[in-house]
Amino acid sequence: MFAKLRTPEGKKFLIAVVIVFTIVVSLISKVTFEGVEEQYNWPMEQWTLDMFIMQDIDIQAPSARGAATLYKMRFSDVRTGQKVEERFKGDDIVDTITLTRRFVDFSYIDGNEYVFMDKEDYTPYIFTKDQIEEELQFIPEGGMPDMQVLTWDGQLLALELPQTVDLEIIETAPGIKGASASSRTKPATLSTGLVIQTFITQKRLTIQTNFIFCHTALHCMGSHFPLTGCDSMDTLATASLPDTVQRPNYDRHALKTRIVHFGFGAFHRAHQALLTDRVLNKLGGDWGICEISLFNGDKLMRDLRQQDHLFTVLEKGATGNQARIVGAVKECLNAKLDGMEAILEKFCEPQVAIVSLTVTEKGYCIDPASGKLDIANERIIHDLASPQAPHSVPGILVEALSRRQARGLNPFTVLSCDNIPDNGHLVRQAVLEMAAKRSAGLAEWIAKEVTFPSTMVDRIVPAATEESLQEIAEILGVQDPCAIAAEPFIQWVVEDNFVAGRPEWETVGVEMVDDVVPFEQMKLRMLNGSHSFLAWLGYLAGYQHINDCMADKYFALAARHLMLQEQAVTLNIRGVDLNQYASSLLERFANPALKHRTWQIAMDGSQKLPQRWLESVRWHLANGSRWSCLALGIAGWMRYVSGVDEQGHAIDVRDPLRDKIQTLVSGSGENERVSALLSLSEIFGDDLPKNESGKTTTILHLLANKPADEKWAVLVNEFGEVGIDGALLADSGALLKEIPGGCMCCVNGLPMQVGLNTLLRQGKPDRLLIEPTGLGHPKQILDMLAADVYQPWIDLRATLCLLDPRQLLDEKALNNDNFRDQLAAADVIVANKQDRVTPESQVALERWYQNNGDSRTLIHAEKGVVDIELLDRPRLNQRELPPSPDHQHAHSAPHGLAALSLPGHQRWRRSLNSGQGYYACGWIFDEETVFDTIGLLEWARLAPVERVKGVLRIREGLVRINRQGNDLHIETQPTPPLDSRIELIHPAQPDWNALQSSLLSLRLS
Repeated sequence: MFAKLRTPEGKKFLIAVVIVFTIVVSLISKVTFEGVEEQYNWPMEQWTLDMFIMQDIDIQAPSARGAATLYKMRFSDVRTGQKVEERFKGDDIVDTITLTRRFVDFSYIDGNEYVFMDKEDYTPYIFTKDQIEEELQFIPEGGMPDMQVLTWDGQLLALELPQTVDLEIIETAPGIKGASASSRTKPATLSTGLVIQTFITQKRLTIQTNFIFCHTALHCMGSHFPLTGCDSMDTLATASLPDTVQRPNYDRHALKTRIVHFGFGAFHRAHQALLTDRVLNKLGGDWGICEISLFNGDKLMRDLRQQDHLFTVLEKGATGNQARIVGAVKECLNAKLDGMEAILEKFCEPQVAIVSLTVTEKGYCIDPASGKLDIANERIIHDLASPQAPHSVPGILVEALSRRQARGLNPFTVLSCDNIPDNGHLVRQAVLEMAAKRSAGLAEWIAKEVTFPSTMVDRIVPAATEESLQEIAEILGVQDPCAIAAEPFIQWVVEDNFVAGRPEWETVGVEMVDDVVPFEQMKLRMLNGSHSFLAWLGYLAGYQHINDCMADKYFALAARHLMLQEQAVTLNIRGVDLNQYASSLLERFANPALKHRTWQIAMDGSQKLPQRWLESVRWHLANGSRWSCLALGIAGWMRYVSGVDEQGHAIDVRDPLRDKIQTLVSGSGENERVSALLSLSEIFGDDLPKNESGKTTTILHLLANKPADEKWAVLVNEFGEVGIDGALLADSGALLKEIPGGCMCCVNGLPMQVGLNTLLRQGKPDRLLIEPTGLGHPKQILDMLAADVYQPWIDLRATLCLLDPRQLLDEKALNNDNFRDQLAAADVIVANKQDRVTPESQVALERWYQNNGDSRTLIHAEKGVVDIELLDRPRLNQRELPPSPDHQHAHSAPHGLAALSLPGHQRWRRSLNSGQGYYACGWIFDEETVFDTIGLLEWARLAPVERVKGVLRIREGLVRINRQGNDLHIETQPTPPLDSRIELIHPAQPDWNALQSSLLSLRLS
């Protein structure tokens, strides 16, 4: 409908909408006068209204561009039959509206009138035969499902048919039956009387009605769009596209709904739908997709229908872009537009073989901590009460499978494509639990007949923005509201377990495997885990996009460290170069063409943390290794979900647990906030908040139980845990002294005596606890404490060694000299972490104690709790201990690298040392030498040695480096050191000259 408003001066304004059409299109709009009188200063009584409801529209393309261009349109008013011809200028204004759609059944014929009945309230809708003459060619006797009527402002406008209908051929031309093989088609009369050309061998046809009505109209009061710049009313389905745009080369009319997909989101469009389209392009076939959206997405579904279910994927690489039109989607349904019953019945079509899902973690209604169905979820509660009218994904799947079982239909495969570990098992768990609450027999049938393959998906697909949609429109020459942009990289690993067939995805690069778990863990931890790390911390740092984070060298370095030092070590995957994989991820993150927003990735963090980070944390806790970047990331998430950034600005937190989280953190201090968030068992489980079983926890327990009249002090190594231990102990009420640098007994020439003497002189404590984090060499520490100089001041008591029995199963730990020496030096062996002991580790502990325990005390402890009376036991263990492998000295004088000094004319110097089967090489550089930060840290990470420690000058000040095996820790400070020193230690002699050459190349001055 066009509405023309005329002023007395004869000015003409177009304020109606034109909607895409194919065979028959009716166009309507709603005219809004609100604000017109005030805006244009024209009295309302001087306006007149001409209104048309139209069909059979013919648009003549303009011969020129711009506001002066005239568009000539011819159409018929469906109410009067009047033929109308109008011209409109390019700068005339368009408005859009909303129509009412109702599902109807055919009821009866009354003379020349056809009566249809509303399926919900039984309202009759009456059309004359002339009004629906075209539609009647497709409606078989008795009607057809999924018919709808469209009304506007109480007026009945049109009858809308489903996109396809199956019709039987009842008559063919006799002269063509049995004709020669060269005749490919024949005229055929269908059961409705419609005559078409069909293939000779066909007996039944699926007919495309090609009836796209104005269901894409939106209600946009006061939102106007100029016609200028449009050559025609083209959509993606009708436009002439540039040759550079790739298009489907297969027969889309041959598609059947073989796949029903939940969640027509950005990722699915650029991943599973695209890969299915590639298969069709390569092999043809009938593997069409029906897209389902439940409680939102109705506009997207309207847009998709308007352009014949086509959409664009633009692959954006650093060197160029490629647009592809995807045609694998055959139809779509939306709960709001079409009703839940239509969706449920779609699942029951016999040819449906796969139901796939991209509904995000929260869509499965699973409790993240327990992995079980969340029976407290509102939708699950509804579905248990009303199983035939479900709202949740598990409820819909169970109801659909129940209907198929009742009708004797074969089951389908449920294929989860979400970024969740073991996603097939997860959706299976949800479905079976839901089914069991309805019927044990149904649950048993599903468990036996339905398959739930796991998948791993990988592609970076940012959400669509106005900018990306405009860029794609400029490439196509037509708007595509369903378009999406993505990176060029794409990966899909699928467990090959399908009950009713599948597309030949492997022909387009999909990896069909027996076990997906190693691949999905690799991707979830290294890619998705690093993505979340950059998202939360990057957002807090003020970075809008992931590539902005990657342009910051410290973020890039932290991401690499997280991937390789804290995530890759937890994986068990063969045949994959994880270093190369990490490098490729960092390159993808840095792609400036994607503009992937940190805020978008930061969504739903409560659902992502358990899979992406917390299993790795548990692995590190079990193995006694460090996880500083994971801890930093968790801290970043905690700050992010508090709802306020570093500048005090509000954060729009999107998370299914947002209300609960913000109730917990509101008005609380930092420590209370951490404790409150850790109490969320649905995220952290019951184990992680109680994980207080390390040496720091033991010291805190002892301090909490010390006699009230005693003053205690603690000597710790600040570098071993990057200051974490010192920070934890700071609030204990004890005197605290931190030793800077690598190991307790030798820290870049600053002996331990400095810290010890300071404590004794200034604090005068009654008891001193020493926590030798890092390479605490037992012999040197004990020899120093027993030296004559300290006899008047120190009464050396029993040495306690906290042992995680699981380490006795680790060959690397058993072969570590320091590990063995610490056990040998102890008076009391505390077998800690008994809550995590396995039968195997218990046997290993008993065997070790039988062979090495002698008469020493062995006690068992949980969560770091030990009896304070142990501290008063005497020092009895006088056995001789070997010197440290890389320290053949008694600390009575400077030694090794600490003893080096530079003559005034020398910029740097090297020192070599060896002993006890170890080789060491150290370098000292003058105070003017500055190193490249990133290059230096990469050199330290990749150096083929067991141990790296040093303090060096960089542009930003100084960097402390401490690496043991693959465990690299760094710390920076703004104050530069007096000089730069670094030392490498290894059990075999490396190529020191090669290492030196690469180190020297990193000097900036």
